[in-house]
Amino acid sequence: MLFNNKLQQFFLLSLILFLDTASSQPITPAKTLCLPIERIQFSCRIGSKIVSLCAGGEVGKTTSLTYRYGKLNKVEHEFTAEPAGKNRFYATVMPANPRALVKQVWFNQGAIRYLLTECVGGNCPQAGGLGVLRGERVLMNGQCKYEMESDLGWFSREMISFNLDSETSNVQSHTDLLIVVTADFEFEKLFP
Repeated sequence: MLFNNKLQQFFLLSLILFLDTASSQPITPAKTLCLPIERIQFSCRIGSKIVSLCAGGEVGKTTSLTYRYGKLNKVEHEFTAEPAGKNRFYATVMPANPRALVKQVWFNQGAIRYLLTECVGGNCPQAGGLGVLRGERVLMNGQCKYEMESDLGWFSREMISFNLDSETSNVQSHTDLLIVVTADFEFEKLFP
């Protein structure tokens, strides 16, 4: 009886230690380039690579917004906006056709625009993706694959709200690092 009691205590203590360790670890999908201390705002596989948009700081008090592109073991491109810096992200929403809307978040580096997209509605040619443009020229038009549970090729409502109805569109950023603008991109280049 004493052995059984000690064994139960051992298993109970092991379970408590396991649960305490598991609960203190941030839960992050395996296929994202966001750091464990960041919150995923957008992330998906494009071919053999991953594109992620990650928020640092607490919910409601974002201290950084970071774009990363590459593989899990090698980030090829990174862009960060922080309150003290001049870098910013921009957002807009536009109709792709009468039954679909394209939500966009982008940043510019020199003459290059990096554009994350999410299309919603019945006639979307692709659900989400990454477009890279130099002026009028499309350098890349990658589509989110949605092969893994960790593919989150849509924008987090924590970062931005795209409140849309048939009459108006009300886009609201929840961080100063993401500025809502009215833009008129030529969607046929990315959404033929």
